[in-house]
Amino acid sequence: MPLVDVSPVFLSRQLLAGLGVAMTVQHQERLPAAGPVVLVVNHRSVLDIALVMAALGRPVHFVCHRYMSQAPGLRELVGWLGCLPATSPWKLFQQARTYLSQGKIIGIFPEGGVPMVQTPAATGTAPFQSGFAHLTLRLSQLPVTLLPVALTSQEEAVFHPFPVALLSLFDPTEPLFRSLGWHPMVVYRQVEVRIGRPIRAEPSWYATYRRGDRQALVGELTDRCQTEIQGLLREES
Repeated sequence: MPLVDVSPVFLSRQLLAGLGVAMTVQHQERLPAAGPVVLVVNHRSVLDIALVMAALGRPVHFVCHRYMSQAPGLRELVGWLGCLPATSPWKLFQQARTYLSQGKIIGIFPEGGVPMVQTPAATGTAPFQSGFAHLTLRLSQLPVTLLPVALTSQEEAVFHPFPVALLSLFDPTEPLFRSLGWHPMVVYRQVEVRIGRPIRAEPSWYATYRRGDRQALVGELTDRCQTEIQGLLREES
């Protein structure tokens, strides 16, 4: 439970304002007014969770790396923001299904932990993992909408405050934390949130997934979201 009773949207906006982040939002009309949504977002900065909630004006329960539930300070912050640390796949799925059944929004960074060890290109992404597609297709009883969102940095500062290997103190099982490099910490000065075209799950997808014929469908959804986000990143402001 959060240690303070405060709206995560309010907390996010206060954090961005305190850091002097200038944010604009494009295509906000594409955000579904109601119903369960799985946001698929490229990941660049430590501010991305707060940025998305501030832009959408709605709480988003982001899946975050399991180490964040162990690191002092971070575990309190992710609790305040309503995040879901990926400590157990089954527990994560149950929590996500509960929130989605209540018409809430789940957020996923499909690039995984790669942005924690190397700064992504401003107009590109690391390869997407397919967990968000599996989550969506397992929820056949819910009218889930997939919504790609691109975060486009227009001015930023990059710091390298500590070695990546330091994170292994909180999660020694993560291979990425065996890197010899330094952890890149991107802080936006000016950033644009670009909302992509919604992808509404079709009944035939669920039937295909239940039959066990999953690989092609999951790959198609994963590629479709990555292509949409890469297109949004290249849009002119």
